[in-house]
Amino acid sequence: MEISYIAGLVDSDGSYYHDHIIITNKHREILDPILNSIGQGSIYFIKPHSSGYGGDGSHYGLYIHHYNFVIQPYCFKSGKATQIDWPYIAGFFDGDGGVQIVQGKYPNLHFFNTNKPMLERIRQFIRCGNYIETTTPQGKPYYHLSISDHNSALIVATEMLPFLIEKKEVVIKAKEILESKTYRESNILESKLTPEMFRYYYQMERVRLDKIAIIFGVTRPTLSKWAKVNGFTIHHVGRQSTKELNIGKQKV
Repeated sequence: MEISYIAGLVDSDGSYYHDHIIITNKHREILDPILNSIGQGSIYFIKPHSSGYGGDGSHYGLYIHHYNFVIQPYCFKSGKATQIDWPYIAGFFDGDGGVQIVQGKYPNLHFFNTNKPMLERIRQFIRCGNYIETTTPQGKPYYHLSISDHNSALIVATEMLPFLIEKKEVVIKAKEILESKTYRESNILESKLTPEMFRYYYQMERVRLDKIAIIFGVTRPTLSKWAKVNGFTIHHVGRQSTKELNIGKQKV
């Protein structure tokens, strides 16, 4: 069990205190692996008090003494977070995430929270997503970080999947749909692009097409701008200024 996964779950479905942490969830199945991995703490049943957790409102709490210091570098609620990774994203998604499959064939991924800076930290890490703002029954702002772009959703689903617990099956289903022929354009199928190739879009080290260009900080590539040319997979960034592209080196 990754420490950062637990931090993500605390940020989404828990509380951070000066000498302990508490994680609450309606599914005990998500808390047991954490308890077994840490080797300390206790799980307790919380009596129903609202319908917020579904069903009769019953849910469980996991209390872990002194573990707040362990997750501090990842936990936004600690006020001292300096690190973030995919296990953290998975933990947050297991707590406050969801998959919406529009018309049975268009998967969208969502991260939910009332804390927009917390969601913005996630958005900056995954480098995609748009905000939808609603309100809670109490009138408090409530934010959805929505990922509807096909390639972005596929990357996020692929990266989170190894670390998910509660929502693993629904993300597997979404990933299967995203990888189906419905979503494959002929030129992309020919070039056999994978999520791993897109993962490094923010620092493309080398693009070859007769001449060499080493470009840093290119804008995020979309599916339509990849092509297979003379045996090389290339990306056409379109008409953009040198300043926007932030070109570091080029040989032309």
